Amino acid sequence: KLQQANYDGVSSPSLCASISEEILKAVKGFGFDRYKYVVSVLIVEKTDQAMIVASRCLWDVQRDNWVSAKCETETFIALALVMACYYD
Repeated sequence: KLQQANYDGVSSPSLCASISEEILKAVKGFGFDRYKYVVSVLIVEKTDQAMIVASRCLWDVQRDNWVSAKCETETFIALALVMACYYD
């Protein structure tokens, strides 16, 4: 979906929302019912700039976890972050 896309500042917010929903649906499909998920997707136009993305969390290091993924094309960089938080 992203590999064929070009950066468009107008449609990027809806694309981020769509991708977030797809990721959330896929993650929930794993069946880990004791977890709640936070999914964040960021699409940034490539204009020869540097970018630093950071996040901080307060959680149980034994049970909670996260994963990130990056997709880079000629016109943009897309970053996805999924955080899984265990709950009783």
